[in-house]
Amino acid sequence: MKRSVKDYAIEYLQSAIIAVIIVAILNQFIMVAHVDGPSMFPTLESGNYVIFNRINKEENLLNKIVAVEQGGYLIVKRIIAVGNEVVEIKPDGIYVKNEKRAEAPPSYELTMQEYNFELSADEIFLLGDNMVESYDSRKFGPVKLSAIQGKYLYQVPLLKIER
Repeated sequence: MKRSVKDYAIEYLQSAIIAVIIVAILNQFIMVAHVDGPSMFPTLESGNYVIFNRINKEENLLNKIVAVEQGGYLIVKRIIAVGNEVVEIKPDGIYVKNEKRAEAPPSYELTMQEYNFELSADEIFLLGDNMVESYDSRKFGPVKLSAIQGKYLYQVPLLKIER
């Protein structure tokens, strides 16, 4: 029996609706972000696509990589301090509770200005793995926990697209 164009159109439409429903459901649990820029190098390279977990995104955060809504953009950074901690920026690195959480690159030490950030209970401090090239909490200050969109889950292999 020969199928009509109408049968093919209905089958195509049903498949498209099912695909949209699956994507909508998955979007509640995971998100995909594109890394643009060198701020997380060498952990993540510019052009990489990364999958983030949207569930339990505010638990066990210290030293985790997160996707955060900041100034209308989605940025990818590492959390180096969480609520009620004091972050001390010194020429040789970044300290929290007198523990060095990030080492300043030797060529960068001279440009690190000393200052402190006191985090409230609902704030985090973000830092790019490549401190020299990163726009992070050193520039825009602490970020609210509610700005976290997802926690790093997986880097998609072979999905690096240069722009």
